[in-house]
Amino acid sequence: MDRLPIDYFRDEVRNGFFVPTAIKQAWGAQLKVLDVIDSICRKHNITYFADWGTLLGTVRHGGYVPWDDDMDICMKRADYEKFRRAAAKELPGNYCLHDYAHKEDHWLFLARVVNNTHISYEQKHMDEFYNFPYLVGIDIFVLDYLYRDDRDERRRCDEVKHIIAVADAIVNNKISKAAEDANLMELERLYNVKFNKNDDSRHLGIALYHLAETQMARVPEYESDSLGQIFPWILIGNRGRDKKLFKNIIRLPFENTTMPVPADYNYMLKSKYEQYFVIRKVWNGHKYPFFEAQRESLQAVADFKLPEFTFDIKKLRKNRPASSYRNTMQETVREAMSELCGIGEVPADASVLVQCQQAAIDIGSYIEKVKGEDNHSGRIAVASIEQYCEILFRLYNAVTQPDNAGRRVTELQAYEEYVSALGDMKSAVQSQIIDRKLVAFVTDNPLRWQELQPLYDYYNNIDNTEAVVIPLPVLAKNLYGEVVSGREEWSNDRREEYPDGLNTVAWDSIDMHMLKFDTIIIQNPYDEWNPYITVPAAFYSAKLMQYTDCLTYVMPCGVNDFTEADVNDMYGLKYSLAMPGAVYADRIIVHSEKMKKLYAEYLGNFAAGTDKAEWYRKLVCDNELYQDTQSGIEVTQTAGRKRLLYCIGENEFAEGAGYALDNISKRISTMAGYTDKMDIIACTYPYSIDDWDICTGEQKEKFRRIINDAEQSGNISLCDLRNVDISSMTAYYGSPSPLICRFTEQHKPVMISASERLE
Repeated sequence: MDRLPIDYFRDEVRNGFFVPTAIKQAWGAQLKVLDVIDSICRKHNITYFADWGTLLGTVRHGGYVPWDDDMDICMKRADYEKFRRAAAKELPGNYCLHDYAHKEDHWLFLARVVNNTHISYEQKHMDEFYNFPYLVGIDIFVLDYLYRDDRDERRRCDEVKHIIAVADAIVNNKISKAAEDANLMELERLYNVKFNKNDDSRHLGIALYHLAETQMARVPEYESDSLGQIFPWILIGNRGRDKKLFKNIIRLPFENTTMPVPADYNYMLKSKYEQYFVIRKVWNGHKYPFFEAQRESLQAVADFKLPEFTFDIKKLRKNRPASSYRNTMQETVREAMSELCGIGEVPADASVLVQCQQAAIDIGSYIEKVKGEDNHSGRIAVASIEQYCEILFRLYNAVTQPDNAGRRVTELQAYEEYVSALGDMKSAVQSQIIDRKLVAFVTDNPLRWQELQPLYDYYNNIDNTEAVVIPLPVLAKNLYGEVVSGREEWSNDRREEYPDGLNTVAWDSIDMHMLKFDTIIIQNPYDEWNPYITVPAAFYSAKLMQYTDCLTYVMPCGVNDFTEADVNDMYGLKYSLAMPGAVYADRIIVHSEKMKKLYAEYLGNFAAGTDKAEWYRKLVCDNELYQDTQSGIEVTQTAGRKRLLYCIGENEFAEGAGYALDNISKRISTMAGYTDKMDIIACTYPYSIDDWDICTGEQKEKFRRIINDAEQSGNISLCDLRNVDISSMTAYYGSPSPLICRFTEQHKPVMISASERLE
């Protein structure tokens, strides 16, 4: 797996849930561990596949479930034992395998591959794992074959539970020596094994756990129709699944890599979650996120305070010295124009005219330097200055030309033109430079610009107001806050990634301290407190608030309303709200009245010594700010003909057995009857049928012929699922894919095709 790009670690809203950089770091570290597991499995021909939330995330989201922070995979017993043996020898560096035989406190019937033996701030570790110092691992669950007869299975479960009970009693010293010996002798008799009764409790526990595993694995495949995770699920009465569901494994996209999943994933998820594409944010696992418990443990033993942003009441606007704008461009131009007009109102002689011309040229050059030659208002002001200089030159010639009969008339005419040009220049410079309100949008993520577009349009529609967009680069930093990439990368100009028509300026060409901004709008809350990525320090909120009386922070758009009981969402506020950009801003834009109240409560608790009512006054709902412009992500409604996206998935060849091709052909034929009313756009998932492992070469060839014939007849057109413009589509039909979530988010119809044979 290639190293994850910097952009991957940006804050992101997925399916209405805020995912901060800190969670992305944990994901990135887990993906590194997955890559190690995958390499060992490929080398030794070991089959594994996603399970639990990871399976759901792979199919539904194309990656992690947004509010999940761990990864679960699964293996059949034979593959699991093979992996444990291989991993013990081949895990790299400080990686280690946790199971009951290798980790003292790991009394579980699963293995966990962990990236280190301890929390590490060593530079090599931090570089490898994206500045993530904490232990991160992947759980490997085990599937065993189950008895066909439920009575036999209940008997096996009772035996396993008894063995585990004896083991736990010995390990935890909750059994007498006599009872221990009696239980061990009985187990030796039943299972024809031998225990070393002189072993300590841990080694006896290991021996008993091994015996329990042996009983879990005692059913051969040919005597079974189903598979299940015996501990704990079968032991508590759950049933297994048809072993045929695990016959074929395919790979689906997962974040920046691929994840093996059972080819019958649609059936498996439907049987577990029913309508699994209906998003329900559920959390009943460990403390979220998992690394917070490690951080708390480290802080408990550390003799120093771990780095963390803390509130400083002295940095609030009301406690800071008043801003001074004496050195701004607006003030400098105002003073220069006042001086020019003072000497040039009634030019007495040629030397004064020369002086006026030089002063005007200096003002024009200064405006171009600060505003840039491409700036619209700057061009208007400079054009009026140039016109003034031309007229001034005519007046100079009239004053200095040799005496003749028409000299006086020429001079008077030139003077009248001069007075008019001076007035026009004063008016243009006053309106375009001195009195013009500037609003800066300091943004570091092109993908989030759509959140700011309505606000940008709002300010652009205000008279005598100019909105400017300043796109910032984003780079990785090390533990010490130093940029790890080459400094030359700071010159990266990302303006082309933003929509055409915006008034953009290169971040490294603008002198912020030379301009007085009526408002500065930011989306990045971190300043120096992002754990992995950064923007130029000159654009931290602590700096920007010097250049305006209204620093405005925009909360991430698209986050669904939540309550204090939603612990996962509340954790995100640590990074989106309890950071300098929001805390020290003069105004915080939010997207609902409900969240406004919750945010005020949160900030009041975080910022000791402040009043919650004060925070409430700083929080502004976007619809309060601009009434006529709709905020957030706009959904483009398709005009005219309807467009149906038809997705054909590899899973159909697993679930539909030998009739998948017939089903696809019949569906296309049916849709062809409606091409007078709608367009059919077809795509495949995963993306290329060349990578479909479950299909034979003959099936792939027939599939291509069906698609090509339909395309040539004009019944369908083809596209790449990764490039689908959701806004242009009317509805979704076909196999499951992560696109379904995006359709439902935009309230567009979704129909998942059945796998049964079509008549």
